[in-house]
Amino acid sequence: MPCKLSEILLLIFIFNEYCSQFCVKMLIYYHLKIDKTQSVQDAMIAFHLYTAFFCLSVVLVDLIANSRLGEFWTIAVLSLVSVTGYVALFAEDILIDSDYTWWVCLLIVLAVTTGGNFTCVKFMCYSQYSMPDEKDRYKRMLFTIVVFRCLGELYGSLSISLFSDVSDPGSKLNKTVFIVVHKVIGTVFILSGYPVYRRREIKRNYLYNFVTASFHALKRRRLSLNMDNGDDQDRRKNEIINKSDYEKIKMIYHVLPLYAPIVVILAFKEQKFTTFVYQTEAMSKTIAEGVTIHPLTILSFFPFFTLLVVLIFHGIAIPMALRYGYNFGASHARTLLAFSCLAISFAAASIVEIQIEENRPPMSKTGIGILLIYNALPCQINIGFEGGLGTLNPVEPFSFQHSFQQHVQNELLRVMTVRSTCFDEKIRESFNIKLSEFKSYTYCLFYNRTGVGKIYHVELTQPNTNFGIDAKPWLRIIYQMVWPTKFTLSGRLKLSFNLDPFHHEIEPRAIHDFSERYNLFLNESLVLSDLYFASGTFYTILIVHLENEGMFTHVLTTSSPKEENILYLIPQIFFMSVMDGLVLAPGFIYNKSKVPLKWTEVMITLWFISGFIGNCLIAVFIKYVFGTRQLYSLVAAVISISLSISILVAMTMTYYKENYPDKVKKNSAHLYLQVGD
Repeated sequence: MPCKLSEILLLIFIFNEYCSQFCVKMLIYYHLKIDKTQSVQDAMIAFHLYTAFFCLSVVLVDLIANSRLGEFWTIAVLSLVSVTGYVALFAEDILIDSDYTWWVCLLIVLAVTTGGNFTCVKFMCYSQYSMPDEKDRYKRMLFTIVVFRCLGELYGSLSISLFSDVSDPGSKLNKTVFIVVHKVIGTVFILSGYPVYRRREIKRNYLYNFVTASFHALKRRRLSLNMDNGDDQDRRKNEIINKSDYEKIKMIYHVLPLYAPIVVILAFKEQKFTTFVYQTEAMSKTIAEGVTIHPLTILSFFPFFTLLVVLIFHGIAIPMALRYGYNFGASHARTLLAFSCLAISFAAASIVEIQIEENRPPMSKTGIGILLIYNALPCQINIGFEGGLGTLNPVEPFSFQHSFQQHVQNELLRVMTVRSTCFDEKIRESFNIKLSEFKSYTYCLFYNRTGVGKIYHVELTQPNTNFGIDAKPWLRIIYQMVWPTKFTLSGRLKLSFNLDPFHHEIEPRAIHDFSERYNLFLNESLVLSDLYFASGTFYTILIVHLENEGMFTHVLTTSSPKEENILYLIPQIFFMSVMDGLVLAPGFIYNKSKVPLKWTEVMITLWFISGFIGNCLIAVFIKYVFGTRQLYSLVAAVISISLSISILVAMTMTYYKENYPDKVKKNSAHLYLQVGD
């Protein structure tokens, strides 16, 4: 029997480990999304590959833990690598602002998280080895582990969301310190509790032993048939595996068909990190007037709902159902309800995605090149194109769109002619304009009276995705510099920058807090106040200095299309949490009454292999079926197929009562993934 201290040490480690793992999962997504990749698609693929190989690495590390180094020092070394790796993940960006490629980032996080999860799994296994004859206490311990896991994820999600700007170096340092501190605490506690749990020798090559035992079980089955036919019965004495082990092997193979739907469950469970965050990028973070919410904060609802569901389901629902004679914890009921919640969650995600798509401006399949011209002259000008003519008033934008035809090359050259009568001078200038499909071009026209009066322009080019998935508030300052100019964006964070002629764009990640209202200063003089980026507005500010003519300022604001409120994500998070509470949270470590104690770690290995396969499938789907509606249709189809398989398996499979191996009974509808029954 383990002492109370060892159980406390285990729970503290579980809390710390899941806290830091939740933080790292979110940080790796944002790290890849904002700093390392060119598209959301790449970040989603990298994230699921990380999760897939993370599952596989836990299995591999467990297999090589039988080295001469021993388990204690294996755990110590892995924990040390974890702490070092977390620092390496962010330190280079903090110190020299250098970027990792996404696969290097992937390998680092893969390496540093493997140790913690391996240790976590091993010590939960040790807990059942330490109390094999105390079924009720063991169940309570597993239930408490689930609760501490949810509390750790809740604490981690709330803590990491406080660092709202994931790319700010100071914020990165804070995150690194936060995670490293928790990893160190977890390492100290797990190494302290190790001698307490290590009560007896356990065969380490469990997977090898299982495969070997399965082979000998097949031989025994063949031998039994031969013996029934009157062959030499003395060979029975030489068999390696006895009848009891043979029945236990059969028991595990009866359970294996359930891993077909588990592959799907584990894969789509990780979608809460990619699908939800993917959608938050295109949703309004303003939940009320002047009140904004960070995308990471919305995910804190997931562990909160999971904790709530686990407590209600296993503390209230199952006991009440059993009191009235209905086994709500039965396998077919749990499977049906869990997959139904999974399907409802993705249905809710599909509804949100449809609303997001409808609010995006339509784009021609042949491509549209958009030209936006700003008149920074203090007088009216005439703009002429091939087949068109327009008049542009001072500081007034002129928009021109050109639809590309199928046979036209990617770039098209057009001529723009500008005429003006500023300062009683008649000036005519012509410019060659290059237009490309799916690009947005901005030309700002200035006036120069040095020598002969002349109009000249500044060209700005950017992808035409202002209102797509990567849309973010933007501040663009366009100005004519006559003397050295210093701009200051003042809010909670004071950001100063010196500008080169003739424009400057401030990226959103340079802004510390979107919910703050900022003031813009030019050489310590207030130019504009109350810039509010949380509204999703794009600010373009024209500041023109003319010699002997003073200065004029004009603000052009472009609001993004109607955005769905981020709180619309709550339904899909809730139903995904219900699914997690029904199947995944209590089923991470299997009840020893459903699987022979000797082979528990085999089932854990299969659990991680299922996660590996499922996430690889998701990565392939995202790569080749990235159309959102196609992806959701595929998800719905896979869930439907898996639901059919799981219901069929749950209703027809042979299950075993918890008093096995003393007595084997069939058709007892118990699922090995439950704690509360």
